[in-house]
Amino acid sequence: MTRVLPLPAPAMTSKGWSTARTAACCWGLREDISAWKAEVAAILTALRYTLSMQRIAKTRQKAGILFLVYAITVTLAGVWVFDFLTHALQKKHQAYLQTIADIRVQQIGQWVQERRGNALALTGDAVFSQQIADWQQGRQSAEVRSQILTRLAAIQLAYHYFDISIVTADGKPLVIARQENNLGIADRALLQKAIAGGATLLSNLHFDDAQNRWEIDMVAPFQGKTPEQAWAVYIHIDPRSQLLPFLWEEFATLGQGIEVMLVAQDGNQVRFFNQLHRIRQAPFAFALPLDTPGLDAAAAIRGTEGGYQGVDYAKTPVLAELRHIAGTPWHLIIKENLANIHDQLLLFMLAFAGLSVVLLGGGACVLQFWLKEQRAKAQRDHYRLELKQQMLEQRFDYLSKYANDSILLMDAELRIVEANECAHQSYGYPGKALIGLNYRQLRSPSARQSFEADVEILKQQGSLLRETEHQHQDGSVFPVEASIRMIDTDEGVYFQTIVRDISERKRAENKLRASEERWKFALEGAGDGVWDWNIQTGDVYFSKRCKEILGYHKDEHLAWESTVHPDDLPRTLAELRTHLDGKTDSYYNEHRAGSKKDGDWKWLLTRGKVVERDAGGKALRMIGTQTDISERKRNEEALRLAALVFENSSEGMTITDADGTILAVNPAFSELTGYTQEEILGHNPRILRSGQQDAAFYQAMWRQLNETGHWAGEIWNRRKDGEIYAEWLSISTSFNPDGTVHRRVGLFSDITKRKKSEELIWRQANFDPLTDLPNRRMFRDRLEQAFKKAGRAELTVALMFIDLDHFKQVNDTLGHDMGDLLLKEATQRLNRCVRSTDTVARLGGDEFAVILCELDDEKIVERVARDILQTLAKPFTLGTELAYISASIGIAFYPKDASQIDELLKNADQAMYAAKDPGHRNCHRYFAPSMQEAAQNRMQLTTDLRLALSDDQFLVYYQPIIELASGAVVKAEALIRWQHPTRGLVNPIDFIGFAEETGLIVSIGAWVMHTACLQTMAWREQGLPPLRITVNVSARQFHEGNLPEVVHTALNETGLPPEDLELEITEGMLMYDIDHAASTIQALWKVGVRISEDDFGTGYSSLNYLKKFPIHTLKIDQSFVRDIGADPDDTALVAAIIAMAHSLHLTVVAEGVETQQQLDYLRGQGCDHCQGFLFARPMPAAAFTAYLAAQSSPPARQPQQGKESSGAILGTFPA
Repeated sequence: MTRVLPLPAPAMTSKGWSTARTAACCWGLREDISAWKAEVAAILTALRYTLSMQRIAKTRQKAGILFLVYAITVTLAGVWVFDFLTHALQKKHQAYLQTIADIRVQQIGQWVQERRGNALALTGDAVFSQQIADWQQGRQSAEVRSQILTRLAAIQLAYHYFDISIVTADGKPLVIARQENNLGIADRALLQKAIAGGATLLSNLHFDDAQNRWEIDMVAPFQGKTPEQAWAVYIHIDPRSQLLPFLWEEFATLGQGIEVMLVAQDGNQVRFFNQLHRIRQAPFAFALPLDTPGLDAAAAIRGTEGGYQGVDYAKTPVLAELRHIAGTPWHLIIKENLANIHDQLLLFMLAFAGLSVVLLGGGACVLQFWLKEQRAKAQRDHYRLELKQQMLEQRFDYLSKYANDSILLMDAELRIVEANECAHQSYGYPGKALIGLNYRQLRSPSARQSFEADVEILKQQGSLLRETEHQHQDGSVFPVEASIRMIDTDEGVYFQTIVRDISERKRAENKLRASEERWKFALEGAGDGVWDWNIQTGDVYFSKRCKEILGYHKDEHLAWESTVHPDDLPRTLAELRTHLDGKTDSYYNEHRAGSKKDGDWKWLLTRGKVVERDAGGKALRMIGTQTDISERKRNEEALRLAALVFENSSEGMTITDADGTILAVNPAFSELTGYTQEEILGHNPRILRSGQQDAAFYQAMWRQLNETGHWAGEIWNRRKDGEIYAEWLSISTSFNPDGTVHRRVGLFSDITKRKKSEELIWRQANFDPLTDLPNRRMFRDRLEQAFKKAGRAELTVALMFIDLDHFKQVNDTLGHDMGDLLLKEATQRLNRCVRSTDTVARLGGDEFAVILCELDDEKIVERVARDILQTLAKPFTLGTELAYISASIGIAFYPKDASQIDELLKNADQAMYAAKDPGHRNCHRYFAPSMQEAAQNRMQLTTDLRLALSDDQFLVYYQPIIELASGAVVKAEALIRWQHPTRGLVNPIDFIGFAEETGLIVSIGAWVMHTACLQTMAWREQGLPPLRITVNVSARQFHEGNLPEVVHTALNETGLPPEDLELEITEGMLMYDIDHAASTIQALWKVGVRISEDDFGTGYSSLNYLKKFPIHTLKIDQSFVRDIGADPDDTALVAAIIAMAHSLHLTVVAEGVETQQQLDYLRGQGCDHCQGFLFARPMPAAAFTAYLAAQSSPPARQPQQGKESSGAILGTFPA
């Protein structure tokens, strides 16, 4: 405690002097200042003993106040606990009621749904509904009547209904399960409401006066086609036998005071369904007004849901959960008397009150015991401190006499009032000459300048430690360490000073400083920084070099720990602590430190050693050095990484001397070559030579190595097992300072797989994988080379474009595998037709090209073309099948027909198109300028075709299909026509192919289908005889056009029944992709349309698919019908097709019928339908309408002899 010094100081009493001496003894016992503070505190406590009894009295007063606060706290806690428990118990009970309500609402709802299900099972039963309809129309029979009554009676008995009946829309009973009751309709309004709304309704609870009972009615309506055919299921439900037991029995064990009630509004009253616990009345007999204040049942009817606190039917306060039963006018109430909750709360509060009394009584006893102990403790402390003070006074006398340091005791004015023997000897004052001197007089003249400032610090802080200079009596000066403490007693303020002569220490420090300066100079001259750490004070001296290493100026402050990398700091401090504890002779640590100059981390080597410890071994001072080892660390890391790369690289490495002797190899070298390190060391790399490279290769390699020191390239070497492999080798040279070779390092990787992959990629990029012929890319390269050679030699190049006719049909019918076999065989045949210098290429699909190089005679081209046509026309054996194709060849010459490659390609392609014209296949054509005009015409036709659909240029013609048995028109085939604005009516053969190629056929086909369905419905609306419309489907439409969705859309938009639409497909479509065809046919079958196979007998496939696909009709191709009577084979084939189709329960249509002879033969063979010019040509919709009208009016039309070929009906889509 510090206070203002009184001046002048009062005279010291004997008691005050004894206290000061005792304190002085305490300060002289130890040099450790912190220990002195503890003993001074003990002395001051003893001096204040006189006040201890007063404090005890005040403590007793405070204890009383504390006890009062404690009692109030316990009371308030009781109030809070009461309030908390009230809410908690209500919340708990509400949650319990909510759980019960959830379960009961669900079960009652299920009960209601079961009853609705009984009624809906009757109204939703098609057979039962038809029986009731028959009953209404008077077509009932005894058997049906018995079945209806039996079913109603079974439901009535199973569910204990009063009655179940079938009633008409006006309430008249049709069927009653219990005839003896002969019940009427209790609520006609409910019946009318149910029939009008078409929904099952449940009535409220009501009393039936006629039957003298309470009941619930349920009505389930059946909507007939007319209002007169409507009827309903009417059920009278007994709530006593079903609903009330369900509510009453299961809640008997819910707990005292908990009750379940089912209520409903009855006019201005609340009607209680079940018998109540506290009202002795029969079920349904009790009711209360809706305006009863606080009534829980009234709140439920008004729409309140969830928790509710009010009164029950007996006006008892309750906690309730209110729920509405969905789909009914009923409300469920689960309630519990609040008295039950309050009883539980009261029991708890009684227990809490008892506990509070115990706590208050116990607290009073504990407080009384504590006060008694405090009084006894104060007395013991007083006696103990008195004894300790006496011992300290005796000890001070001893220490003052024999202490090695000077001990001075001064008054408030710093006059010496007591000094020990050492003080008199140190300062050279005889006897008691020191007593009475001012402490300022003991300082040297130079040290007195700071005396007043030190005194101010002493008064403010209460203590002072200084190294200064004092003087002897003779005036000689010596260094001292002075420690001054202020002692504040009741008698006044005193200052105790301990003065130690440090002359010997100063001389030793000066000597050490000189030695350290020489040592630091030597270390810093070597580049090391020096540091000196005073562990006691925490001060660290860093030399200029130390700071320079970390980028600091010599005058900047350096905090050592803040520079250490966070990851290295724990290890650095742990190693430092180990040395400070004396467990190591010296400190050695490598760590990263941050540089202030550039922000980078530097590696530092810190070495040090503790040079001074106290008597207990505690470190006092440590000196060390700091060295920048960043460069060394980088070199070590580089060497480590190099070794890591060398040992773990996937590339082989070898190191040789200047003579080529192998000095080292890495593991990858052994793995790649098969030679172990022991086997290869000392050898020359020539051991790996494969012989694939000649001497010139190695001479070039060594020449580059000697000139540049580096070489890299591909080389073929041999492994130990003799396998030859490709490698990428890179050789680098390390030179001596004089320029001679020191070492050579070889780095190589196995690129054998890469070379093979590159070769494979190159081949895949340039050759056809199926036929191994040059592809389009390599073909163009070969053509460019042929152009260059022919240009230099002034010779001719012939280019042939070859297209395989009928290949698509083979591919579609026999499958892709057989198509691939045909292409391979065709490739071999083509190669045999040309010279070795010529090129045969596959451009894609069934298109090939031939380059005939360096021709001096164009006759060679003619010969090659004929050979190709002849060899490709021969049959191909594909497994067990024979296939026939032909070829169309277009030929163009360089430079006669074109001087550029693209122009030559175009001209050859146009010549090929000319060869593919109908009727000219299996031939070759040379390019002529007129072909350019034909190509442009085709291009223009394709462009016009894209506009035809949007511009409504397409028309649909219809050709009748006649049923031979009756002569009636039963079908019509829809055939597309194109009314071009400038070309007129375009033949389908001229544009269908282009539509297929461009994909427009999908949109066109959808349009034809929609138009045909719409026209068929128009004929029906005109009252014409019904007929089935047949629509051709193209291959592209079948496989790519989402056909089932298109058909479904057309039928929905036009209203045509599915069974009146027949789709004509070819067997090629079915066999092209059997899985896709099966899924598509199945989807069409589900839609309900009929399937007809067109052009039957023209394919190569087996007839097994007729059993696999749901086909209704076979159409005999007109090519067979045309030759009936003229060709016996075709005539027999037609008869066989008809017989086979009938055996498979298929309908047969013969198309292209033009003569009476053909008709008579087909009728004789049992053919079902015929189509052809003999009956009618394809005609527009208007003409066909008139045709139908004429056919439906007698007399029947005789067949018409046609004059045109049946080929005129082209308009069906080619397969």
